[in-house]
Amino acid sequence: RWLFNARPAEGIKVFTSKLRKTPIPPDKVIRFLSVYSDDSKQKYLEYIIVKEGNKNPDYHTQLAITYIQTAEQFATSRLAYGVRVAAGREAGLEGKARMRLLTLLETSDYYEQDPVLEALRKTVLYEEMLVVKSRKGEHKAALDLLVYLLHDTPGAEQYCIDIHNNYNFSVIREGNKVQEKLRLLSLKEDQMNDSTDGSTTSSSAAKKTSVPLVEPRQYINTEPNPLYITLLTLCYYPDKKSLKSIVEDSKSASDNYMGIPSVDRLDVSGSESEFEPNTTLALHILSTRAR
Repeated sequence: RWLFNARPAEGIKVFTSKLRKTPIPPDKVIRFLSVYSDDSKQKYLEYIIVKEGNKNPDYHTQLAITYIQTAEQFATSRLAYGVRVAAGREAGLEGKARMRLLTLLETSDYYEQDPVLEALRKTVLYEEMLVVKSRKGEHKAALDLLVYLLHDTPGAEQYCIDIHNNYNFSVIREGNKVQEKLRLLSLKEDQMNDSTDGSTTSSSAAKKTSVPLVEPRQYINTEPNPLYITLLTLCYYPDKKSLKSIVEDSKSASDNYMGIPSVDRLDVSGSESEFEPNTTLALHILSTRAR
């Protein structure tokens, strides 16, 4: 304990050193580090997840929440010279903290989404909230964030395209795998039949080897995208109650945070009157995407 009190950066090496012969259970280490700075706990969680490949959902969730707390400390402004800066590309520590958080949220398959979303609701980290809602399959809520809180209408349109394409690619690939397995089974049966009756079916086997698989890009380009209907609906009928709730949660958490006024930390005040229908985007979708 004296080492952590005097030099916490050196103290963490006690648990991460490769020279340690007897490993300590992570739960014990985390409980011990909870008494000290969040930075020590964060570094240890990074070590067991990144270096050791630990897949425990609780550890991934704890790391995500510590990243959220760190990123929120630097999220002091939503705008720079009147232009929204993309999350993770801000200058200095804010950009680094948010990029690290976004990377974890986008790549980890092990954190628990509900606790992470609950932590994000108390911040102005809307882009990070968007990532989790998307991975959770809450696409309407994700589009609400893009259109009405991030004011990113091109991003909302691209979101529809990306989600639709990713879904179709996964479905087609699984279908092609099944088709290929059936083809191989059929060939195996033919070979077994050939060995028993002495006949040859090389021509039929050759035909089965040339079964065409579905080309994902050709299929995707011809399939209608149902997310455009979702986007059109929320353009005309925004979920004002849900949006207002998100902004109010963010404001209540930020009002007393580090003495920074909430008006400097948010793009909108949370009044339902601000979330008016976006007919411009709706007309654009109807004119360019309708079939």
